[in-house]
Amino acid sequence: LAELSPAVELELDVYWAAAGGPDPAAEIRTHPDRIRLLHVKDRAPDEEEDDEPRDAPVGDGVLPIGDIIHAGRSSGVEWYVVEQDVPADPLVDIGRSFAYLSDAAQ
Repeated sequence: LAELSPAVELELDVYWAAAGGPDPAAEIRTHPDRIRLLHVKDRAPDEEEDDEPRDAPVGDGVLPIGDIIHAGRSSGVEWYVVEQDVPADPLVDIGRSFAYLSDAAQ
């Protein structure tokens, strides 16, 4: 980021940020003026460190989604894109994510 113009805004995929090691909420708080869009995905709870990473419906995994959303709201994130790379059942899984996020927004 130090090599990019401050005018360059970022899109952070919270799942892949976590898979790479950094805490997504901490990254959002560290760069509040740069991150404008989040790809909100959750990490499967049964994922092993040496296995291929897998995502899960938002709220069904192990990522601190509430903290991530709070960090985004506090930092001026404008867009939250709910995504799942490999859903078991796309309509069921997006319904689960929607229900979780709807409850969390209350």
